Amino acid sequence: MAQNKQTAGKTAQENKNDAKFAQVFNNAKTEAEGKKILDYMIEGFTAAFKAKFTPKEKPAQTKASGAPAKTKAAPMPTKKEIAEAVPEAQAEAKAEVKPIAETDKKAIKKLHLEFHDYSEKSFAIVGDTKPIKAIMEKYKGRFNRYLSVGAGWIFAKKYEDDVKAALCLS
Repeated sequence: MAQNKQTAGKTAQENKNDAKFAQVFNNAKTEAEGKKILDYMIEGFTAAFKAKFTPKEKPAQTKASGAPAKTKAAPMPTKKEIAEAVPEAQAEAKAEVKPIAETDKKAIKKLHLEFHDYSEKSFAIVGDTKPIKAIMEKYKGRFNRYLSVGAGWIFAKKYEDDVKAALCLS
């Protein structure tokens, strides 16, 4: 049973990651633009990885004085250089989430929300819920990142029909 709960949490996280990548690549109008975005991302991740994990060399000692010889350290990429390597991804990451109105059913359906019967008194909604935070709060939902089904919103059963109708989950 505990293993099933862990698997469900991983699945929700994987879905969330897939949605984030889809948001980045949705801006590409052609396959070439998509490849360019991917190349920028790889360059940025590689530079950040090297900056964090490249071992630092100890300075060699001179034979005469025993003091360390002066050597040039390998140039480390600056935060600005890393940010410039991935401009599209940086813009997407910093972009503020635009709220979605309850009447915009088409946009709500694109969020890939999951309904879970959580207990006999409650149910949960899991997925990319940031744009519909106002709707969730309207129906007395509470966000909880420690749910066994993954981070999401928990509701009393009495709001089930209203929430399903508002989120197109019927």
